[in-house]
Amino acid sequence: MNAVIKYEPVKGILDRDLAIASNKAIIDKYSPYLKELTNYGTALMTRCEKSLGGCGGTPLSLIALFYHTIQMTDGFQVLISKSCFSASVPLLRSLLESVLSLEYMLEDDFEARSAAWLVKHYVDRKRSYFAMDPATEEGKKFQQLLKADKFACHTDLKMPSADDIKKEIDQIDEMLARPKFKEICRLFKGKNRIKKWYQINNGPKSLEELANQLHRPIDYNMFYRDYSSISHALDCSRIVEKLDDAVVFTPIRSARSSGDQICI
Repeated sequence: MNAVIKYEPVKGILDRDLAIASNKAIIDKYSPYLKELTNYGTALMTRCEKSLGGCGGTPLSLIALFYHTIQMTDGFQVLISKSCFSASVPLLRSLLESVLSLEYMLEDDFEARSAAWLVKHYVDRKRSYFAMDPATEEGKKFQQLLKADKFACHTDLKMPSADDIKKEIDQIDEMLARPKFKEICRLFKGKNRIKKWYQINNGPKSLEELANQLHRPIDYNMFYRDYSSISHALDCSRIVEKLDDAVVFTPIRSARSSGDQICI
């Protein structure tokens, strides 16, 4: 890695200063608002954390989701302030997913839904720890993947020791063995297992169904499904534009077809 930047960007494709100046109206409109939301969110999370003591269900799930919401909003605000509209799309999708999750969890059946969210978290963490241990089947498969990867095969990946892995798994097992998690944990196992936490108690089977149940189909369609092509690198509509009857590359930090639509 070299700290010295040798190359300058092609101005017609990437001009950072011009992008910020050109989109000043959008940035001035939304960036302070997003920053204020983030600031207020940190204070609200602190108050909520203190007030949830003795609350039924699993309030840690709420705090974790709200923390994620604040974190994504903070990153979103930074990107908007630098005129990185299209690059903010993955954060927007993640933000929407956490907001829908919070709303669904608080809508009804909080005890089961909040517990299911945390159980899913620990089930996934446990799976990742098994993959780090070469002595397990998951670990053996991961080692095969490392050897097959044209870059990772030349990298000395530092894995936790077997003792550390066992310690982490034991802690997770201890958590999942608690009465309020034990039965829910079984739902994530077997042929007919649920794959999403919100599927518990015959809940929605997909994020789209979840959004529809919350009466937010437009949010899902505009800010999740329609932006899927950008998040998954399947969009070419933003690459070129007409300028004085000539077809040119669209500046990377352009607000064209994003700007206000992303920020609203």
